[in-house]
Amino acid sequence: WVRIVMQAENPAILLYNHKDDKDAFQELPLQAAYSLSDISHQVFDQYAKVFTIKLQYIFYKERAGIRPGQVTKMQKLTDKIGFLAKAVEDADYKGVKEFASDMKKLGVPLEHAPQISELLKLASTSF
Repeated sequence: WVRIVMQAENPAILLYNHKDDKDAFQELPLQAAYSLSDISHQVFDQYAKVFTIKLQYIFYKERAGIRPGQVTKMQKLTDKIGFLAKAVEDADYKGVKEFASDMKKLGVPLEHAPQISELLKLASTSF
């Protein structure tokens, strides 16, 4: 750990090496996607602990997810692929439409998984 001085100035966080410094060694502009973590404690040395807080950048990544019970429905649809091939071959519009309707009912949900990057971690010996 290194002792620094932090100043929150709209719309940025400024970090200084000493209280009397004029120029910040690090300037972090604040954005809407940033979040502060909960205060937690961490071992500092054999006798003490420090209380930490993190400034994090959070963005959400979409990925397809499968709900329980969808696997059996998918298996039923794979059994119908032969039916679809025959409907396409025979130019059976009704058969193709029926298969497409079954696919639509199945649906593929999207999960929004958070991706978290730690930008800054600050600590203090007092809560």
